[in-house]
Amino acid sequence: MRTLNFVVNTDADDVGAEVLVDNPKRSAPIQAAAPKVRAVASIWVILLQGKHQVEVRKEGYKPYTKAIDMQQEQYLGVDLERLNN
Repeated sequence: MRTLNFVVNTDADDVGAEVLVDNPKRSAPIQAAAPKVRAVASIWVILLQGKHQVEVRKEGYKPYTKAIDMQQEQYLGVDLERLNN
């Protein structure tokens, strides 16, 4: 049985952002961590060992990309930066 081993955490402003892993093989929206907690948003997934490309994007924000080498459980904290309009 596989367990969730990769988490992306953001702040509440990033709720609704899309997380793409090995674009476009897997994607999921970031949701509020708990109904009454507005400070954190997150996504938990299962990733196989090896190299992966992670992208977090949301309209109006600069995309965040990071290459990871998955060996065990991994945590990625992301703070998306607003585009200057």
